[in-house]
Amino acid sequence: MSIYSIGQISLYFPTKVIFGVGSLEKMRDEIKKFNIHEVLVIADKNLSDLGVIERVMSYIKDAISNIEFYYVSSEPSVDDFNNVARFVRGRHFDGVIGIGGGSTLDTAKIASIAPTNTDDISSYIGSDKVKYDGIPLILIPTTAGSGSEVTNIAVAKVRYENVEVKRGVMSEYLLPDVVIVDPELTITLPPRLTAITGLDALAHAIEGLTSTRATPLTDSIALTSIALILRYLYKAYTEGNNIEARTFMSMAALLSGLVVGNTGATLGHFIGETIGPIYNIPHGLAVGITLPYVVKFYSKVLAQKMDMLYKIYLDIKSEDVISNLINSLIRLYKSMNIPLSLAELDIPEADLPKLAEITLRYKVRPTTLIKLNREVLLSIYEEMYEGVKQIM
Repeated sequence: MSIYSIGQISLYFPTKVIFGVGSLEKMRDEIKKFNIHEVLVIADKNLSDLGVIERVMSYIKDAISNIEFYYVSSEPSVDDFNNVARFVRGRHFDGVIGIGGGSTLDTAKIASIAPTNTDDISSYIGSDKVKYDGIPLILIPTTAGSGSEVTNIAVAKVRYENVEVKRGVMSEYLLPDVVIVDPELTITLPPRLTAITGLDALAHAIEGLTSTRATPLTDSIALTSIALILRYLYKAYTEGNNIEARTFMSMAALLSGLVVGNTGATLGHFIGETIGPIYNIPHGLAVGITLPYVVKFYSKVLAQKMDMLYKIYLDIKSEDVISNLINSLIRLYKSMNIPLSLAELDIPEADLPKLAEITLRYKVRPTTLIKLNREVLLSIYEEMYEGVKQIM
């Protein structure tokens, strides 16, 4: 039985991706092509302290008339998006450069469309509500995780009826004009952030395989990403200066971003984007902790695809690919001190029914191949609370 019903297939890409060590050297050419003179740089303040921003700017500072900086924090809210929108609308920039992780790149996307789309940013939450293309946007990731550099989504925390959840602005106008991925920029990433951003990339790839919008194209990209992460995440975690590991993790994150940008997310993000805002858990950790349970839940969907992963991508013989993958994840998580249960995150057991209801009401989308209801979600939450003993 085929795992696909193949009809017409489309795959969306940003305009241009420049990848590899030394790719920042191409940045000046891109600035000139877009005739950018007044630029807004959206960045993480920590990167400035580490000298990363100065290094990036050294390639273009004498090619631009004026550079202004706007520093952001992680996990932005819709209010944060509105703040940057007001900042941009009060000036006359002709280009935006985003340098950082997913939160920074998402904020840069909003900054780029703000001058031409002047409503409150909350009005753009959802699909295709942004009306006009923005000013030129260049994105430069410094983590190997979110894949935001190649997606058409900007995610923010939004409060509904006293519940804070994550929602996205989704539009083709959020796709950047140029993406520059230089793996050397990820070398300064501490081990803990290397781990949890890598798990975010892994979540995008695995969830992409379980989506109603999965195709042979997205699956092949997802399987490549998973194989790279399983081979190189621990090495990047333990050997931060290992440029081979950093390069392949940057590639994996880019690929998984392409996947999720086309397939959308499923169960892991439904749960992760529920517990993350409520308990102030970093996004990569919040979605990462779900993955062993996601693999088990979608085991029938994933079996054939995981068989391809082990035979073709990893050259490993395995009679039970699902158990093999779950146990590989468990070993990887333990080696990087990543929790494997909700109890380890100090989430109260009494909160589980409420969390199932919030997930069903605000996060479940039709991308999941297996239907979710309150009872199913509660059973998954209960299994995640108990932890790894339940799935081995």
